[in-house]
Amino acid sequence: MVAGTDETGAVHYVDANRVMRFWASNKYTVFIVDGLELRTLETLSSLELRLQRIGFIRIHRAELVQAAAVKALRPVRGDGWLRLSTGQVLPVSRRQLSVVRRALNSATLEPWTTEAPMQGVTDQAA
Repeated sequence: MVAGTDETGAVHYVDANRVMRFWASNKYTVFIVDGLELRTLETLSSLELRLQRIGFIRIHRAELVQAAAVKALRPVRGDGWLRLSTGQVLPVSRRQLSVVRRALNSATLEPWTTEAPMQGVTDQAA
């Protein structure tokens, strides 16, 4: 379970399996469930330790994703990009790229379909 607060201050308790990604924003960790953006004070490091047993992987110092949601991975000049099932394209840091590769089952990944992954990058709240 993860607790998050919406824009009205209401607290929501959600099953972490329903979350595709967590990202850092100012002093908060942000996530979306059923189209609702929630914030928590729990750090990404704490979430990573708690949620890696259910398939979350750190792809960047400011981003944690559900491995099952990753559809494609493309290394680019030492760093990388991954595409989620929603179509969002997220950066993978050079430091985390080998960890991400090991965590993902390459047999289930789709081929990368664009030549310039940076053009498909979505903003954080998308």
